[in-house]
Amino acid sequence: MPNSVNRYEEPMNQDFTHTILGKTDLKVHRFGLSAAHRGAEEDIFPHLSAHNPGVVSYTATRWRYLLRRPRGWPKDSRVPTAGECYRFVLSNPNVHVCLTAPSNVKHLEENLAALEDGPLSAEDHAFMCKVGDAVHSKKKLLG
Repeated sequence: MPNSVNRYEEPMNQDFTHTILGKTDLKVHRFGLSAAHRGAEEDIFPHLSAHNPGVVSYTATRWRYLLRRPRGWPKDSRVPTAGECYRFVLSNPNVHVCLTAPSNVKHLEENLAALEDGPLSAEDHAFMCKVGDAVHSKKKLLG
């Protein structure tokens, strides 16, 4: 059996949750998590606490969709930065690593600088969820 598992956006079923996530020999799990895709918070993370495996997250910016103004989003309202997206993911105590894919050195420096700000405040977390919901609902309508 592998020592890691990778899941993204697939509905979790009882069989997968109890058979795979409940295995103590899985050392690392990799899941997609972003403000637009928060399903792991309910479907996955509650089942990991007994074993405390390493959790690696990716797609924090939801392929950059969270960095764009969602259709219908007020023009005078801010949109998240990449740093806020990474901080959103890393604010979850179940996540140990958040992958980032900066396109240049400036973006890498910005991403690393954002980490110095630590976890999001409750207000910023709510903002990220609101933007994430707008992005997620728009993609469902278009998809």
